[in-house]
Amino acid sequence: GLFINTLPVIASPRAEQTVADWVQQVQAKNLALREHEHTPLYDIQRWARNSGEALFDTILVFENYPVSEALQRAPDGLVFSDLRNQEQAHYPLTLVVEANEVLSVRF
Repeated sequence: GLFINTLPVIASPRAEQTVADWVQQVQAKNLALREHEHTPLYDIQRWARNSGEALFDTILVFENYPVSEALQRAPDGLVFSDLRNQEQAHYPLTLVVEANEVLSVRF
């Protein structure tokens, strides 16, 4: 499976911001947190002293793994077709962005 980690980021867009500006701001915050990317969420929650409260209620997933390229390397005789995936998150808002031939957004 994939090895991923999630870092909570406070991302409150201002009314005058464009979507592009807000996404760039979130990306910059995320890059600044890279030195902490191996920190487990339970440590972050403990440090935040939230004692059982959720760290976040919204999740943004950016998927850019080239699935079709990985499947093309499948052993001879093994064929994959009509691939779909279904993710289930337990957050009030989950936004999934996939970067394939066409950029797609699901929520």
